[in-house]
Amino acid sequence: MSLFIFPHLFPLAGFSRAGLKVTAIFSKYTTESLLCQGNIFLDFGILGGYTLLEGLIFTFMQKSMTVIEVITIIIIVGLLAVIAFSKSDDFVEGYRGKEAEENLDLIHNAEKRYALANAGAYFICAAAGGSPSCREQMKQKTGLGLEITGSRFNYTITTTSAKRTDFTATATRKNDGPCAGKTMSITQDGGAVQKGCSVW
Repeated sequence: MSLFIFPHLFPLAGFSRAGLKVTAIFSKYTTESLLCQGNIFLDFGILGGYTLLEGLIFTFMQKSMTVIEVITIIIIVGLLAVIAFSKSDDFVEGYRGKEAEENLDLIHNAEKRYALANAGAYFICAAAGGSPSCREQMKQKTGLGLEITGSRFNYTITTTSAKRTDFTATATRKNDGPCAGKTMSITQDGGAVQKGCSVW
């Protein structure tokens, strides 16, 4: 065990750092020697006004600060973990939204081909929840034959015209994830897909 001695000339402000490491204790400092364990100091004599009680208080304060520091680190790590987890959810949802966006682009292109072969009339799909589903109808329809991938969205194709000269294809997010129930859509005019969730 290493022992430290503290001559009276060392300033009190430097108490915890001013030790002289020696392998023997000179007789004049025998009653003023200090047992050191890491940064914790216990005064077994009288050293510049420090008593055993004050040494114990000093030790307790150092240990308390260590506990506070550990708690602070745990809180910070916890907050970072929560942020990372929420960001990972957004990342996954963004990927799923990208898949639905690509499906809507496929629907738009297929509808354009279908209209060219059907006097300008677009294919209109039954509402979500019907049987067969809109997804199945798009796959089975002659002249369309469109297979939609992914299972996180329901798809519909609606029109405002009796002659089916316009259409709106809509992908509705199923009830899970941060964008549950949100929609994205594209019309016969094409262009950018309209998205109803900020992470898509």
